[in-house]
Amino acid sequence: MTRWTTEVRRDRGVYTALAGWWDNQPVTRELPFMNSHILSCWEDGFDEAASRLHVRLLYRDGDLVAALPLYRSAGRLRTPSRAHSYSIDVVAVDDDEVRAHLPKWLDEIAIAHLYRFREDSPLVAAVADRPRWSVPSVLRCPYVDLSGGLDQARSHMSTGFLKDLRRRRRRLEELGAVTYVDHAAPAEIESVLQEGWRLEVAGWKGRQGVATLSVPTTERWYRSVAETAEDQGWLRLSSLYLDDRMLAYSFDLEYGQRRFGLNSSYDESEDVARLSPGNLLFESILEQSAVRALKTYELSFAGGAWKYDWTSRERLVYDLLIFGSGPLGRVLSRARRTKARRVG
Repeated sequence: MTRWTTEVRRDRGVYTALAGWWDNQPVTRELPFMNSHILSCWEDGFDEAASRLHVRLLYRDGDLVAALPLYRSAGRLRTPSRAHSYSIDVVAVDDDEVRAHLPKWLDEIAIAHLYRFREDSPLVAAVADRPRWSVPSVLRCPYVDLSGGLDQARSHMSTGFLKDLRRRRRRLEELGAVTYVDHAAPAEIESVLQEGWRLEVAGWKGRQGVATLSVPTTERWYRSVAETAEDQGWLRLSSLYLDDRMLAYSFDLEYGQRRFGLNSSYDESEDVARLSPGNLLFESILEQSAVRALKTYELSFAGGAWKYDWTSRERLVYDLLIFGSGPLGRVLSRARRTKARRVG
């Protein structure tokens, strides 16, 4: 008979300690935000005060077979997530018995918020069979398919959009020398980040108080990820210049033959904003990604109808709210349903 046991790790350095197993699982080879190096960035501080690391590990007959990165805050367990952290999933070995056991394993938890789980996750599939599990929200993540090359990707874009891009690039080139940098040199990374973030502050993100430099936890997060990604060879820090003036920048990760857009900004000054420098930079990024034979460019779920000018393809990511089968989980689930009926 199979013996299942659980361990909870709260010690700093847990992801580094488990990296040999963690980073060789299927999900961590596909999703950058499940890699132990990126998860370690969370150990430098969480968004909520007084939060605590809570990494849940599953063993089968003494062998580690699954893990779920969590932290505890305000009495609830949550998976780490950011506006641009893309989809995640439970880390598990490629084994049918383990996948079947995962929902039962999480039923041991009284309550947990699982954010941004990819659509083919075994936990998303389990919601239909668990009345105390629910999906508070579903987010759409557009992506550009580059597997057939750039020409095929462009064949899915409107001719009017592509013609407009060419026109805007010609007009920009009439103003001066236009330069595209696919990745800043290591010594220039800090200055490129600062210049890109200053563009954010000067634009709509700054006015709404959501620019990177406006939120200390966000700035700390991106700095940690940039340093880690550069060390691992994943960082792609791209920019578009008119003479010596930065017009647009993009902070991406290249991972698992895919490119993931994390953070971007463009110059919203009246003289250049009309020429769509952000779109022109993105066009150059797609061209370089195709040269590097990447499979996709992942555009994330955070805002922007402009993304659908580039593609009609998208993935779904799910936020899950789970209540366990134990006494406390049942009580909390009933209380939530009662509150929902009263509000309704």
